Order: sequence, then C-alpha cells, then structure tokens
Amino acid sequence: MDEIVPGQVLVKYSQAKAASIEKAAATSRLSRSMAGETFVRRIGPSGWTLWKIQSDLDPREVAAELRKRPEVVTAEPVNRVYPLVLGSPNDPDFDYVEKDPNLILDLNESDPSFRRMWNMDDISAVAGWSIYPGYYPTATLKPAYRPLVAIIDTGCDMNHPDFILPGGTGTDVGVGGQFQKNLSAYFDFGDPVPGHSTEDLNGHGTHVAGICLAAANNGPFSASVDNGVPGVGINARGMILRVFDDQGNASDTDAAGAIYYAADKGADIINLSLGTTNFSQLFQDAVTYAFQKGTAVFAAGNENGNGGGPMGPIYPAACSGACAVAAAGPGGTFASAYGGTGSYIDVAAPGGNITYAPDLSAYTIQYVWSTAMRTPGALYAMSQSGALFPPYNLDYAYLTGTSMACPHVSGAAALYYGKNGLKQSGSWHNVRVYRALEFTAQGYGGIGGPKGGWEPTFGYGEIDLEALLNNTNSRNAKAGSIQGIVYYNGTALANVGVKAKIGTHTFLTTTLPDGSYRFDSLPPGLAAMSAQPFGALKTRNISVVAGSDTPGVDFWAGTFTGDSTPPVIKMLMANSGGAHSPTAMGVFYCGYDTETGIDKVTIQIGSTSGGSDVVAPTEVQQYDGGAKLMGNIPLGRTYYITAVYTNGNGTTTTKTVPVAW
Repeated sequence: MDEIVPGQVLVKYSQAKAASIEKAAATSRLSRSMAGETFVRRIGPSGWTLWKIQSDLDPREVAAELRKRPEVVTAEPVNRVYPLVLGSPNDPDFDYVEKDPNLILDLNESDPSFRRMWNMDDISAVAGWSIYPGYYPTATLKPAYRPLVAIIDTGCDMNHPDFILPGGTGTDVGVGGQFQKNLSAYFDFGDPVPGHSTEDLNGHGTHVAGICLAAANNGPFSASVDNGVPGVGINARGMILRVFDDQGNASDTDAAGAIYYAADKGADIINLSLGTTNFSQLFQDAVTYAFQKGTAVFAAGNENGNGGGPMGPIYPAACSGACAVAAAGPGGTFASAYGGTGSYIDVAAPGGNITYAPDLSAYTIQYVWSTAMRTPGALYAMSQSGALFPPYNLDYAYLTGTSMACPHVSGAAALYYGKNGLKQSGSWHNVRVYRALEFTAQGYGGIGGPKGGWEPTFGYGEIDLEALLNNTNSRNAKAGSIQGIVYYNGTALANVGVKAKIGTHTFLTTTLPDGSYRFDSLPPGLAAMSAQPFGALKTRNISVVAGSDTPGVDFWAGTFTGDSTPPVIKMLMANSGGAHSPTAMGVFYCGYDTETGIDKVTIQIGSTSGGSDVVAPTEVQQYDGGAKLMGNIPLGRTYYITAVYTNGNGTTTTKTVPVAW
C-alpha cells in the first residue's frame, strides 16, 4: 500500500502564497526550469497545492528538488490510498444465528454456527442504546440534534432501504432517512465535483456506512428479502464523501480534500476506513486542520492478510490528532489473521477474524455482517470469480478488517456526542470523546496495559457502549499517555528525544521514523515537556489524564514559514452561573490554530482592559476549556479577562472581554 500516483506532485506554500497562486492559476509555474507542469488546484484552505507534471518525471525527485526552493514549505508525491478490506431491535439479522454453509468456511467439519451480529454483542450495543437514546429513533421521534458523521470512502448505495428510519419515505434526513445528501459529495483532484454521483461502485463504503449509520428497528429489507441490520450510531446522520473514482482509484489528495471539506461543513466525526503506508504530510495537515476545528477523526489501523502483528503505521490512522482503531475478533480476541499493532493504536472494535485450531489443521471464518450494494460492484465481481470469501452478495454481506472496526467507533462516538450534547463547535469536544472511549474501553485480555493504561495491541481496549454511556472506569485506570509529533523547520524528525517531567520524575522517549512519539504509562498530573532537535529547544506544559491520551501534542521546533495565520479565539467568558465569589472566578475559553496547533494559553484578570493587577497571567490547559482563577476579586465591579493564545509557530492572538462581577 505504498504506490504513488505518476504525473502529479503536491507542493505546500504559506496560505497567502497558495492563495495568490490559485488566483493566478492560468499563469502560475512550479519552476522556470521545468517544462509541462500545470497548476491543478489548492487543497482546501491550506497552503497545499496540486500540480500536474510530465509523466516521465519521478515525482519523488521532483518533490526533492522543490523542497530546496525558499518559498516552498515542503513537497511530496501523491500517494494512492486503499480501502482496508479483509430488547433487541426488529432488524431480522440482529438475532439470527448464521448456519449457511455458503457463508461459513469451516475446515473442522464441526457444523459451526455463530450469531450473525456477534459484533453488537461484543460492544454491549443494546445495553448502550437503552441508556441513550433510550428508544429506537423514527422519522418523527428522534433526537433534536443528530451528530454529523462524514464517511470518507468509496461512496454508498444512497437509496439502500436500511438507511430509512421507521416511518420514513427515503434515505435523506428531510424525509426520515440517515443521509445529509445536500452535504454529500464526490472528490476529484482534492475538490468536490458539483453534481457528480456519490453512489458506490465498489461495495466497501456501503458496508462501512451500514456499520456506523444503518437505521435500527426498521424491519426487513423488503417483503421478499428477510434481512436487516442496525448500525451503531442509530442517532446519527451521515455525510457521504466519495473519494474513489469509477475505476476504484483514490489518492491522499482526494481523501485530504474530503477531510478539509468535512471539517468546514461542520462534521462532528470523520470516519476513514482507508489509508497508505507512505507518510503523507498532506494527510497530517488535513487531520490537524479537522482536529483543531473540533472534529473527531477516526481512522482504521494497519492490516495484512498474511498475519497480524507489528507491521508499521498506516496513514491517516497514525497522524497526530487522529484516533486509530485496531480490529478485534469475536469475544475481544486479537484479529491475529491480519490485525496490525503499534504505538499509534488507540482503541479497538470488532473487525472479524479467522480462528485457527491449535495444530493449524482447521479454521473458521467469522466476519462482520452489514449493508451491501443492491447492484453488482467491484467486490461482488470479486466474489463471483471466487477471489472473495465469504461471497459479497447483494443487499447484505460479510467483510472483515480494520475498515469494519473503525465505523463501530465512529458510531459509538455519535452516541456519546448525542447523550452529552456535544458538537464540533464546542470546546474540544473531540478530545472529550477520545478520552471517554479510551477511559471506558475493555482492556485487551481483560486487563489492558500496565495500571489500566495503554498497550500496543488494542491501545486502551475494545469499546463498550454501556461503559461509554455510563462513563465507567472499566480498567481501574491509573496511568495515561501523551502523543504527538516533533518537527524541525517544518519537517517531522526521527530519533529526537522527548522529555516529560511530572513531579520529581522524568520520563524519556524518542520519536519514530515518521516523527511521532508516545509516552505510554504516565502518572496523572502536569507534565513539563521538552524536545530539542539540533539544539532548537521547545517546551510545553501538558496535563496527563488517567486511562486516556492527551492527543495532538506537537512540537514545532526551529523556524517554520508555512503558518501565516494567527490562532483563533472563539470563546472567552466568565462563569455567570451561581453565586459570584470575591476570591475566585471561573473562566471558560476555547481557541485553536489549524496549521501548527496551540502551544500555550494564558489568562489574566485586570481592573482595566488588558490589565493583570487582579490575577497575573496564568497558564491554563487548552483542552480543559475552563479554569478557576484565584485572587482578590471584590464583588460589584467590572473586570477584564484577557486570554493570550500562542501557536506552534510562536504567533499570538489576544482577546479581552469585560465581566460585571
């Protein structure tokens, strides 16, 4: 999964430079010494631009030459991405026991059978739905706010009846369905193509969408087809973003463009059951953009049909700010036939597995059942030729892989958003759902990592809806983690030492080849962190939370010209509820930076605008969204709260608001 696209190259400039190139597209040139290059488009609102080059040129060599130019932040080839395939509701398949010999391959001749939707049992789905929403939504009875999930994939069978709520007349949300069709789109060269179909021609995206979004309690598919499944996120609505073309090809350019688009359109959650094993700075920048905007990004972990284990990272799952999902087999076992492990894994969910006899003389396949295309597509053709087993039948089918695991987690996140009133526009609600999923997960092997912390097989463990919606500390967790990337002059750097001092103890780790790092078993508290590539010291103060990650803790050391925009402060206010205190003031705040993130937030209180005579500048944790500042604050006066946000590039934004106290 490391193929690059010929005849194309990605070049990153400052946002201002990219905007000027886009404006003068007809006359823009990559280089005076290069013939035949053509500007294609800018990727989202970023500094990334896509160019066509002569097909006989090696994109890697072209990118290397372009990186030498002073106005270029970085350049890289375009990478191919791949779909990663390998009271109960009245949906007929929910309680069905699979016995069909055409759908069960068993070489033990033991007349096997298993519950068709075993995956829903493994994540305590019914118990979770009983907590929230507490009923099966219908076209007329549904939550006031339905979290928006972007499915970035091969598209979807947009009129499959299992995406219609009971009482609905179609799959669009306006007529009782699960899809926000007016926001769904097809992408080519990183941009949405107006009027182009989002219909699935492969089958992968329809299966993924069903696991996440299929309506519950809406009965059988039809009078003649007695099948039907519920998705995990029964309260959610879906934005279908198709990034694979009619021939089944896709690139990180298209997928990244869809990430930018989804974040700008208000997606609460993004599901990415696709990837490339090539490190992609474009993918990383797109994930950073979405994460900083408040979107929760879930991506499928690596896999290999030749057996599971430590097979290295895959992107965007290994991107800083994304939540990477590993695959579990039935009963919380490791998907040993294909599942990848590694430092980037955060949680696990059912993906199916092949179970082998101890002497390897027999095995049984138990995959994940979900919606399938109603018309023949690429996966159907593969199964008809004997290249795919169990067969990908029309309407419903079995598939396996981390691709199937990922939408379980996206659906679970949608339930958590709904129960707790969370939205993309809130104050770091994406970090809140990451931490909740990790804190409440069932540890691998029933134990998980040391002190209920992280380990590389399942991360913090397999998700559990009942525990999630009850906020249960499933592992008695006493340790947490911090993860991120170290950059030097804008380039992710390997073999850099990272320190975290908590109290009197100092912990050390080293960045991996893609510049990423993870501290895997830290005590809760405030960590004084530092990284110093080539002598360029960068420091940050970061909270460690037991049982979960503090994600997206990146170090932008040295100099970086790619971030020309200051941080955005979207909320700053005093806590106006309850009695005011003369010794303490509660402050709510939220800000972000879509290029280099936020390094530091300080808040002060003065008796005059911008002053600090009441409370001196105090550093607060950006993900907390609120802090209690102590000082001499007599009642009956007007004070001024000032927040200063500093991004990774060292640029600051200051905001002051008055408060009557």
